[in-house]
Amino acid sequence: MRKTAINNQNSDSSRTVNNSGSFFRKLVTRTARDNHKKTENKKQNTVANINNPNKMASSTRSGNKKQNPTDLNTNTDNQEISNVILAALDPKFDELFEQLRKTDRKVDEINQKLEARIESSEKKLDKIETQLEKPEELRFVRELFIRDIELDIINKKRNLIMFDLPENQENTDLKETVESRLQQLNEGAHTTVQNCYRIGRPTTTSVQGGKSQRPRPVLIQFESEKEANAIKRLVWSKKAKSNVRIGEDLPEDARAIQNLAYKLYTKEAKQQRKKVKWVGVRVYIDGNPVNMDDIYKEIITKRLNKK
Repeated sequence: MRKTAINNQNSDSSRTVNNSGSFFRKLVTRTARDNHKKTENKKQNTVANINNPNKMASSTRSGNKKQNPTDLNTNTDNQEISNVILAALDPKFDELFEQLRKTDRKVDEINQKLEARIESSEKKLDKIETQLEKPEELRFVRELFIRDIELDIINKKRNLIMFDLPENQENTDLKETVESRLQQLNEGAHTTVQNCYRIGRPTTTSVQGGKSQRPRPVLIQFESEKEANAIKRLVWSKKAKSNVRIGEDLPEDARAIQNLAYKLYTKEAKQQRKKVKWVGVRVYIDGNPVNMDDIYKEIITKRLNKK
């Protein structure tokens, strides 16, 4: 249907160019032809009056004016002017029509390229939908998708994210500040921070040292997964007294899966005081695995569409 519409548009454009050319040509030609016809009629009337004195006298008596030879010369001049104008305009019309034809051809080329790109995009979308609709293909893609995310989660197990740590304008060492806060959380325990840095886009207030309600989070990389887990358990058990929050460093897709699962399953389960446990991107409620196929399919589709 889209191809038919484009072809109809191109046909209308071509007909417009041809019709415009025919109109101007006919207009100028008709004007010249009418002037020539009037001149010939006046010539014939003048000759007839000269050859027939009685008719000329009768015409004079009936109140008709005698044909003025000057009018004959004027009509002849008008005919010549029309011919000159027609001869001058004809090449310009040809040039104009040629430019319109070139424009029309360019429009055709653009439409063809656009149509090809649309068809290519539609084929890709159809291929994705077909793959996701086949159960065996869905299982294969899903398992690869889950494995990829879980490997990324394993690589980030030594990391934690600290929220609500204020930003200030003094040139204080961020690592020292983080280690000091961690010592307050885990009194008496030695914690080694390999690296830490703020993530996210800085705000004007945070750069200039003004009061910011949402300071940028701090990504903390520990020396071992054991140290990260110790801090995480301590904070999540609510035994530590601190005004900062600690969270896991999850990949984007894993966080999206957890958010959807929270809305659909885990929120209600927690309200009912059921035990919720995450293993990678798989969730268990009271020890029973939750069917997450719909969530995986939605996240996979979003990832493929980004590409």
